[in-house]
Amino acid sequence: MTIVDLARLAGVSDATVSMVLNGKDRGRVSAARREQILALARQHGYRRNPAARALATGRTGRIGLCVSGSISSHALIGEFSLYVRLGLFAEGIHASGRSIEIIQIDTRLTPAAVSRELERRAVDGMVFLDWPRQRLEKPLEAIRERGIPAVASGTVLSEPGCTWTHVDEPAIAADAVRRMVAEGRTRIAMLDTVIGPVSADMEEAFRAAVSRASGMPSGEVLVLRPRRPDYEGVQDAVHDLLAREPGLQGLLLTDNFLAQGVLNSLRTAGRHPGLDVRVLGYGDTVFADHCSPKLSHYALRLEEQARLGLDALLEQIEKGLPETPCHALLPPVCLVRDT
Repeated sequence: MTIVDLARLAGVSDATVSMVLNGKDRGRVSAARREQILALARQHGYRRNPAARALATGRTGRIGLCVSGSISSHALIGEFSLYVRLGLFAEGIHASGRSIEIIQIDTRLTPAAVSRELERRAVDGMVFLDWPRQRLEKPLEAIRERGIPAVASGTVLSEPGCTWTHVDEPAIAADAVRRMVAEGRTRIAMLDTVIGPVSADMEEAFRAAVSRASGMPSGEVLVLRPRRPDYEGVQDAVHDLLAREPGLQGLLLTDNFLAQGVLNSLRTAGRHPGLDVRVLGYGDTVFADHCSPKLSHYALRLEEQARLGLDALLEQIEKGLPETPCHALLPPVCLVRDT
């Protein structure tokens, strides 16, 4: 199967097929036509010769998916989204006719050493998946100075020269409080069920929103963390929470993985999630929809993040680094279920 064969099957010119397969069709080929050509390529098992492509374009045809630490070091609790992001980007990269290289960066390396490790990789661009902000800004700046296209997915960066996508966590906290207050609920708490603390920005936004609604000083707003990141730890935290606030009317969870433990503990205490206490989660829908009752929650919008990030990266690879990088801070989307 050749480009000529694909062009004949699609009823278009060889040049049109070449543009689509090389990711150069933006603004020139309709989305429907592009999908038709890619579908035919998949159906007929079309594969480009990577050596010929590299010689013709000066590119490797590989994109690096960069993980902070080893993949196996990332737990499901609070980090399941990393695996979803990796899968979404891998699928999109393969659909563009490129291959992936998994780049695992030792967390013990200094920022300078991380930069050197990244610069020696023979890839056309890089995607950084769920990196901590403080570990990523200097390496990103270094590889940008060398003209290497890169995007961060799941990290909010202060450096204006970097391209990144994430959901607006402070806005999620504020919207959760707004929803609960609109129902007449002002005795509200946050339970941080993620391994490690919730982002300072999200906690600050939550405290400020509850303080405005209740008149309570922000420092007195209840934000609790389990002593252990497991079901028993969550159960103990809910017990402590109800002891401190027996009239609890609303609860925001910072991750959905342990939500079932929270719901079970509330019901054991005689409470009724979704009725006398509103429970809103944040994170992976697969965990929320396996809860009983199903957990109302704020989505991570991973598919949108991956699409925006990959489109930006491919454009950088084809056209060079933009003067104004793309920043996508996606607004809250609440998926209303039973709680």
